[in-house]
Amino acid sequence: MHSDWDDAPQRIRKRKDTRRFAAVLLAVAVSVAVALLVGQAYLTSGRPILTSWQTERAPQVPPLPTSRTDAPSVAITKPSHPPPQKTPEELFREQVERDRQRAATRQTEFNDSNYVPKRSINVIPAVAEVQRVATRSNSRPMGLTGTGHATVNWQDARGRRSSWQTTFTYRNSTIDNTTFCLNVGKGSIPYRSCRKGAREWLKAKCRTKQPLNDGWRDMYCHAYQAYRT
Repeated sequence: MHSDWDDAPQRIRKRKDTRRFAAVLLAVAVSVAVALLVGQAYLTSGRPILTSWQTERAPQVPPLPTSRTDAPSVAITKPSHPPPQKTPEELFREQVERDRQRAATRQTEFNDSNYVPKRSINVIPAVAEVQRVATRSNSRPMGLTGTGHATVNWQDARGRRSSWQTTFTYRNSTIDNTTFCLNVGKGSIPYRSCRKGAREWLKAKCRTKQPLNDGWRDMYCHAYQAYRT
């Protein structure tokens, strides 16, 4: 057969080739038309068109439940309004009523059968007595009080010695150091020298070995430590 086809005339073989080419063109045209139809259907429906083979292999999606649960009901509570405020007249009437009830329950009649004395006894002294005791305690001295005399001596840098007679006051066992040498002339050079001598006099009294009352010794020592010329 092959040899017979090769021996066929040239025009017969061209006709055979033409038919084969036409069949190929027809198959291509049919494929293009089918593709166009499928694309148009996809654009129109919004989902792809599955073939029977794809339909068999496509996963089955379970349908969504159509029943819905009702939302829990929420109880709506009305806002509570504050109670209306009472007017001053109503408040006054309530106060009068409370006073009347309190007066009705108060005991107003006393006799030997219903009188019971209170247990609390007033032990507070009278005001006049308290003032008298306070005045007496304030006027009483707490220590030594009076005026003293002193003879103070001082020697300057040139060796000149000076001596003064002076007084000082003390109250409640405390010497007032500002009262020394007031009779010399405050602010003068002898006054300053007298003040220096008074400090040395207090020092000697504080450190003396002679028998001295402890109250006086303490008074002299305290004045010496606090002395300022």
